[in-house]
Amino acid sequence: MHIRIPGYAQSPEDPDVFVDSTNPNAPSGSNELSQGHTRQFALSDKESDDDNEVDIRQILDILAAKFSSLDFHQYEHQLCRLGISYLSIAAMFDLEFFILKVGMSEGAARLFYCHVVKEMDKREGKEEVSCDDE
Repeated sequence: MHIRIPGYAQSPEDPDVFVDSTNPNAPSGSNELSQGHTRQFALSDKESDDDNEVDIRQILDILAAKFSSLDFHQYEHQLCRLGISYLSIAAMFDLEFFILKVGMSEGAARLFYCHVVKEMDKREGKEEVSCDDE
């Protein structure tokens, strides 16, 4: 089985990363695949519930309403192109990823990331995180 990870290249000239799950030498948890994924949330049956399948557009809508001058909707296409179409997927990436790969400004990325973390914590029943930015 081959899994294609599009858009993981550091520059347009770099090839996409392929993982061969039948190869015993395939990376598993190495820095090659975990780069930029510092915050991980446990997958459980609970995540398959509709509560956790929040569409990325809903997140962008909330942020755009609060911070209209940052035009959060401009990032929707790039997020979806990178396969980040739900809250639970966005929570797997760190702040640097949203700046470098999605193209968010540092301020927009901080607000987006903080909102994602707060929403995931709320859905997982954890104590709400405070964000100085909001």
